[in-house]
Amino acid sequence: MVAVAAALLGTLLGSLATIGAAIVSGWAQREGARISARSQYIKDRHQPRSDTYKSFMKMAVDLTDRVVENDGYEDTTADEERTIRKKISEHWIDLSLIGPNSVIAAGSEVRDRCFSVVRQMTRTREFGYEVADSDQQDEGEPIAVYENAMGILDELAYALFDEVKQFAEVASAALDDDGTELPGLTVRRR
Repeated sequence: MVAVAAALLGTLLGSLATIGAAIVSGWAQREGARISARSQYIKDRHQPRSDTYKSFMKMAVDLTDRVVENDGYEDTTADEERTIRKKISEHWIDLSLIGPNSVIAAGSEVRDRCFSVVRQMTRTREFGYEVADSDQQDEGEPIAVYENAMGILDELAYALFDEVKQFAEVASAALDDDGTELPGLTVRRR
């Protein structure tokens, strides 16, 4: 009788252990699937943002490079300025749709600075026409105005480069934010 009770008790404990193992295994599989799904979600969300941020920054850096070339600045044409403005607007629309707000705010600064650079390109081109149209007697003043416009254009281009660096920091932080940290719950260590 004792042997039968021991056998039944052993069977019962074996069944409970099997059920417990199955529950733990099922929980672990669910957690693994949840983590995998979260990882895929973050990847799917990260890649379009990364591509958009990258193309926006490239557009701004290309504009800076156009102004601060090693071979010297060459005046733009009205068509080139129009094309640049269109590119700025297109990249801005993409950026503003993909967000988040912190990146949109930093991108807004870059966009505004890009438009300032293009406006100064137009002024510089127009002053260049004045230099070309001026007669030999007036040569000093139009050239001085043109050189001043070039100086302002260089300053704006370098300021744009600084804005792009700030944008890169904000964009990088936005890409690193995977949504797993709850706001206000940071642990401070002493």
